[in-house]
This record gives sequence, structure tokens and C-alpha cells, in this order.
Amino acid sequence: MTWRKNLILWLVIAVVLMSVFQSFGPSESNGRKVDYSTFLQEVNQDQVREARINGREINVTKKDSNRYTTYIPVNDPKLLDNLLTKNVKVVGEPPEEPSLLASIFISWFPMLLLIGVWIFFMRQMQGGGGKGRDVLRQKQSPYADGRPDQNHFC
Repeated sequence: MTWRKNLILWLVIAVVLMSVFQSFGPSESNGRKVDYSTFLQEVNQDQVREARINGREINVTKKDSNRYTTYIPVNDPKLLDNLLTKNVKVVGEPPEEPSLLASIFISWFPMLLLIGVWIFFMRQMQGGGGKGRDVLRQKQSPYADGRPDQNHFC
């Protein structure tokens, strides 16, 4: 019965750890990455149909339906004007926020860890003095089998 409880406990721990690692891991971006200067050249050549801006990331859809991703290296105040003059559809997306599970884990994990350590030490203290006195209850002998060695070097 106890091995089932242990198995279930380890399975729950594994699922929680996998979900936490998945939420903190890097997100996979579809398509290829192109440098920012190439993106600006394609905008000036009227090759870009849509630009989805999410923070510093721009997901670009070209007029031939190819897609790629680029990143804004510096704050470019002329970018939006340049996109609008070239009739590029501009879509602004809200920045990605951490998941609810990740937020809860980050805020509550240290406190739960401290509570767990505190409970562990309290249980150890309840076990009491029996563990230290067990040494005195054993039969004392300086030799492993109770008799002295036959070989003396002194």
C-alpha cells in the first residue's frame, strides 16, 4: 500500500516539474529569422504584406506568403510611419505574460519550501531522544567479534 502512495507522489511531482519546465522554457517560433536591415529593405521594396509586432519581435508575412521573424535592435521611431506609407498591415500584439501556474509557482514555492523544511525538523524532534541513546543500549566491545586479535605488533 505504501509503495502505491510513493508511486503516486513521485508521479505528481514529475508532472508538476514537467509543467513548470515547459512554462519556463523557450517558446518555439515558427519560420526563419531574418536580420532587421533585410526587413527594412523588403519594406522599402513593397514586398511585405503584414507585420505583427509583439514587443521587440516582428512576425513578417511577405506578399508571396513567406513568413519570417525579425527583432527590433533599437527603438526605431520611423518604423511605424515607414510601414504605414508602404501600406503594410500593422498588427500590435500584447506581450506574452507568464502562465498562471508559473506565477503561482514563483510566488509560493519559497514559502512552501520553508514550511516543508520546518515540518521535517518538527517531526525529527518528535522522534525524541531514543535515537541517541540506542548506542548505550548495545553491548560494548572494542573488538568486532568480542575477542582480541591474535596478532600484536607491539
